Amino acid sequence: TISSISIAPTLGGRITITGSNFGSLSFLGLVSISTTTTGQICTSLYMERNHTQISCHINGGTGTSSMTVSVASLTATSSYSYLPPIISNATMVPTYGGRTTIYGVNFGTSLSTISVTIGNVGACTSIIMLLPDSIISCIVPRGSGIISNSIITVDRLSSSFLFRYSPPSISYVMHDPIATSGGSITIFGNNF
Repeated sequence: TISSISIAPTLGGRITITGSNFGSLSFLGLVSISTTTTGQICTSLYMERNHTQISCHINGGTGTSSMTVSVASLTATSSYSYLPPIISNATMVPTYGGRTTIYGVNFGTSLSTISVTIGNVGACTSIIMLLPDSIISCIVPRGSGIISNSIITVDRLSSSFLFRYSPPSISYVMHDPIATSGGSITIFGNNF
């Protein structure tokens, strides 16, 4: 039986499978581990603890899947997950919208599994991958301020982040002499 599987890095790496009845080091040649959805085989098997813990190397991926551990002709299946995406920074865009660059980890390598939503403003469009697993770019719709409930989703695993539109900037103030009782001015700038 399988009681737990450690979370897998999206670029691949070692995972640990904990359970029971895995056999001992002498049975390691009879053990195979594969994912049921992609048929991917876990390689470089190592018996961490006799009968209860095996580690292996898994290729990169995203989302969740099922894994089957076979010892001789006995099998056990359990679900496992890759790490969710994490945003470290997103570049600001003007209030009229524009292209932002989003930095982080665990984005995977397939654009078809990535979506970005900027709070209630809308979806980020025209997503491109600048660096696999860690840098993407997309076009943000018009908006303003700090959007706290922005979401990145990679293969059904999501996390939230803060998105900031560029703050207003003043380039010039035009006015006639103003009386102490008040008057009109015209302000020129960006991101109003």
